[in-house]
Amino acid sequence: MRSVFLVSGTEIYMKRLDGQNALITAGGRRTGRALALALAAEGARVSVTYQRDRDSAEECIEACAELAPAGKAYVCDATDADSVARLVLDLESDFGPLDILVNAVGSFQIKNLLELTPQEWQRQIDGTVTAAFLHCRGFLPGMRRKGYGRVVNIADSGADHLLPVPNITPYMVGKTGVLILSKSLAAEVSPDGVTVNAISPGILENSITKPPVESIPVHEFTSLKSLSRSLLHLVDPEAGDLTGLNLKVGGGWNM
Repeated sequence: MRSVFLVSGTEIYMKRLDGQNALITAGGRRTGRALALALAAEGARVSVTYQRDRDSAEECIEACAELAPAGKAYVCDATDADSVARLVLDLESDFGPLDILVNAVGSFQIKNLLELTPQEWQRQIDGTVTAAFLHCRGFLPGMRRKGYGRVVNIADSGADHLLPVPNITPYMVGKTGVLILSKSLAAEVSPDGVTVNAISPGILENSITKPPVESIPVHEFTSLKSLSRSLLHLVDPEAGDLTGLNLKVGGGWNM
């Protein structure tokens, strides 16, 4: 619910996230961009990170700035501890501690398990659970000091299923790790006013690979709008009792 104020007889609607400081990792493109715009539409100052595609990240910030106060695009290697530490220092120097952290970065490769090189295996583990850990490790202290925060880690609808996935094994290992990380952090920081949850998308409308739509129980791919609504629900300032959750958004895929 949005607050309403009367100013000179005119109703002024307060957006849910007005004044909040948000970061979306890998937020400049595709799914991350949609989530960034959803937060900005509710008033949050949204910053994003990128590793190579600076143009897309800055374009995303420009689009967000049409909806809310402008954040920044920060270059960061999400898998490198020193790079993430610099990000934390720079962002908190610019805007103060985060209110909202969305770990949307991910590394995905389709390749049979025994054909993977050790480097390819490690890259996908680092690009999923390690990246989420490094950003949580960096930004949670600021949230705990201020006594408020919302962390949402993007997992996968199959991450809670112990099933064979020989062509995307390290990706799924990493995403299952994201769920364990999220629940563990929730247990640790919830007494400080900080919630930690996971969203596990099914087959998105912009997914790289898609099964026949008839194989999804609702016969629809998950829209970015639906994913964004779920994010807004979890980061709502009034959702302080929602923590340690894994919210599946996939129309019954991997139920």
